[in-house]
Amino acid sequence: MTEETSSAIKNLYAVFSNYRLNPQMDASPLYDKNEVEAWNQKVSAKSLEELTGDDLWLFVGKVCYTWGELKDFKHFLPRIFELIARYESGETEAWIAFEKLNYTDWKNWKASEYEALLCYLNSLWVQLINEQDTAALWNFDELFSSIAKVHPSFRWILKQWEDSQNATSILRFCNFIEDNATELIRRNSLKQFRDNPKLTFEFINWAKSKMLPRLEEVFSSSDNEELLVKILSAVETINSTQIASDNLVQ
Repeated sequence: MTEETSSAIKNLYAVFSNYRLNPQMDASPLYDKNEVEAWNQKVSAKSLEELTGDDLWLFVGKVCYTWGELKDFKHFLPRIFELIARYESGETEAWIAFEKLNYTDWKNWKASEYEALLCYLNSLWVQLINEQDTAALWNFDELFSSIAKVHPSFRWILKQWEDSQNATSILRFCNFIEDNATELIRRNSLKQFRDNPKLTFEFINWAKSKMLPRLEEVFSSSDNEELLVKILSAVETINSTQIASDNLVQ
């Protein structure tokens, strides 16, 4: 984890520290009371900083739906997103945690909470595209699509990728294109954004207009054989992908 992300997480803990643990969170009356009691016991048995993804997965899935309220989500939020940034979320699915931000209308939370979360999203994204950690690679698809769907500016996300001078970010881009080559060439789409096609249109337009020149620049100056092969494959895929101009995000 980068220093920037670590700092952003510390700020999450500070900003959300006023939301105290409720060891008796309410749940839907359809649930068995003993079952709910066991759930509450599991997330209350350790300090916030000691909870694991395996401790929190059920809570993340149910909070604000059928177990726990928004204030409860905010109490556990710093630890949930810390585990995600450490690639240690375990059974907790990151995309569900990010989806809860949109579900609870996070962009209209208190200004300090919004700014703390935005700082976290920004630092996590920069970490994700630049960090050489294998775990970053394995978690990339889920985290990229999750961040893209909650971040207030998809253009900003793409701009960070475009401007990165780190060879890892180019490899990550090429790997992403390679993994999605069939979908891009045959359907002009990305499976990660099937529920939000505007993001797909914007991504493809950006890849063609901004990343192709960037790839050519790196290709002409690099002697990394693995990278050169990846770039050639990515360029071929992007050139073979079509997009209708009337569908571009303006």
